[in-house]
Amino acid sequence: MNYIEFQIGGKLRGFKFGIGFLGDILKHYDVDIIGFGDLISKNPFSVLPAILYYGHYHDVVRKGGAIDFKLFTVEDWVEEIDNPMNDANMVSVTERCINSVIKYLPKNENKAVEGEKKS
Repeated sequence: MNYIEFQIGGKLRGFKFGIGFLGDILKHYDVDIIGFGDLISKNPFSVLPAILYYGHYHDVVRKGGAIDFKLFTVEDWVEEIDNPMNDANMVSVTERCINSVIKYLPKNENKAVEGEKKS
């Protein structure tokens, strides 16, 4: 599932982590999918708010709502959470984002047949 909702910033908000979300976050950081994976582990303090921002952005747009928040607003929401890097909702957001990346990665169809010798 690439959707989650929970209380943050004083209200219940939804977050959608589909293909449009992935395109926007890669564009935001000007990285490829591998570079994004590196960023998640190297700089979670930047990436977590961006994941939330673009995830919520896609949820709001899909539902026809108005975008009344900015990335700085989302950073404020995260800062209100005690120990956000270990918060259950933040961990779930990161997991859903990573699962979305995995879902859309190209699959290697050139697997060796069992028992076949490699040259």
